[in-house]
Amino acid sequence: MGGYGSGLYGDGKGKTPVERCLSIDIRQLQKENVLNLKGKLLTCDWTKSGEKVASIGMIPKESHLLLTYLMNKERITTPIYYEESETGYGERKWFTCPYCSKKCALLYLKGKYFACRKCHGLNYKSSQLSGDIDYYHDQLMKICKILNGEYNPMTVFPPYKPKGMHHKTYAKYYAKYIQLAEKRDQMFIAGAQAILDRSPKTL
Repeated sequence: MGGYGSGLYGDGKGKTPVERCLSIDIRQLQKENVLNLKGKLLTCDWTKSGEKVASIGMIPKESHLLLTYLMNKERITTPIYYEESETGYGERKWFTCPYCSKKCALLYLKGKYFACRKCHGLNYKSSQLSGDIDYYHDQLMKICKILNGEYNPMTVFPPYKPKGMHHKTYAKYYAKYIQLAEKRDQMFIAGAQAILDRSPKTL
């Protein structure tokens, strides 16, 4: 990962969008059975357009995931601890943010270390057009966590119904998700239009 972080995280003016940060997702690691390979040194690669842009070493432990990587030629080794919670369809693991200790599915790399979106002061690219849009992103992410799915800001549809959840319960979350996603997109369009209206007119 050495050298990749240079200039990646903006110029310090305003918040950095999550789209510009490397991240690790515990849901993906669980899906690929990575956390059960205890004691083994594994390598995770990040790619862009099919090309590898960065990599990180992972050693799954009983209580944490040990990360090891290079940042600007400095070797960083840091543990990311787990927390478990009971759901209606089984037990689920979460990362514990090293900064605030809150449960989260995603951790982002900014500077030298991984932390949750709020601790790193990150937002979504679309929220730079309108600050209030963060509320809708947060609410939609909460529903995705409940549905054990990944949040995709490019669609108005929620993740599929998780195994074990009643159809009536899923229908409630489905309708709520659609409503929030439509409001999110309306705010995005309004913010984009406001920027266009402020742009100098050319003949």
